[in-house]
Amino acid sequence: LYQIIINPAGSQLLISGPNSVPVGIVGVPYPSTTFSATGGSGGPYTFSDSTQFLPLTMSISSAGVMSGTPNETRNGTLEVVVQDSLNNQATRQYPMTITNFSCPLGFAALGSSYSSEVTLSPFVTIA
Repeated sequence: LYQIIINPAGSQLLISGPNSVPVGIVGVPYPSTTFSATGGSGGPYTFSDSTQFLPLTMSISSAGVMSGTPNETRNGTLEVVVQDSLNNQATRQYPMTITNFSCPLGFAALGSSYSSEVTLSPFVTIA
């Protein structure tokens, strides 16, 4: 028994999202980012970091979720590859930066309460 799959015109395998990836900060959990694909022979799609650009403490799951806590800086191009059910592949490049940014006030999470103590000298102006 053989199965023949004919892809209609316009069904090229593509990584359809996201349009960009967030900046990462060393030591801070990376915002979970999900890659998606369209076309090709259909799913299941599997994703990976084709150039091993990510620090060892981050990864892209086969389902396309990039996560982890970066342990070192990066500045360059993340190349994501997707593979469809017939092993067709497509790639997409994303400019990506992971920085050593540090904030003396600490970090706040969106939607969470935040407080920090600040001591000002008599000659400090906050604008």
